[in-house]
Amino acid sequence: MKTKMLSWIAGAFILSAAVTSCTKDPQKPHEEHNHDDPTKVEMLFIKGHYHGTKLHAHDTTKVVMRWDGKFIDPKTNALLSTPPEVKMEKGYDIYKLEVNFYDAKDKLLNGEFIEEASIHQFFFLPKAGGEGALSYEYKDARLGFNGDFKVLQAGKTFDMDAILIHGLKKSTNIEWNDVNYKNFGGSPDFTTTLKIKTVEGGAHADD
Repeated sequence: MKTKMLSWIAGAFILSAAVTSCTKDPQKPHEEHNHDDPTKVEMLFIKGHYHGTKLHAHDTTKVVMRWDGKFIDPKTNALLSTPPEVKMEKGYDIYKLEVNFYDAKDKLLNGEFIEEASIHQFFFLPKAGGEGALSYEYKDARLGFNGDFKVLQAGKTFDMDAILIHGLKKSTNIEWNDVNYKNFGGSPDFTTTLKIKTVEGGAHADD
């Protein structure tokens, strides 16, 4: 009887140890994202001016990144050693920024984020030397896939963080350059740092 009892206790101990071993690493909580995972981000800086609500474009600067925020060549997808510089002229024109997200098969994924506009927002945060150099206006539901930059100060060269936050509380109108964006909750979906240079520019004829 004593032998059977010892065998039962030993078996129970082994089973308990096995269960403990299998569950000793707690599961990390993860945030649900109701969209596919992009692999490439395209930012188009379209220089132009409006005729009513229609944009008359002059030229476009394309900047392309991997989903980890590192810059790549738009034609070859080769990784670039330095970020490309986005030059903006002060004057009559605005710079419409269009952001496009693509998956590995180059399928456009913007619609999935637009459907969740209530919990997504891009922030554009000029770093040292860039304060007051630009203004920005959201042209969508404060999402930031479509918006207009305008140069307020020429002669500035600075870095600007572009951060898409997922899951924030948009009950209030949060400014595009609010450095306290973390106070509204959420977590970054995408982050990169743009290189911006502002220069003097001439006015265009109203063509």
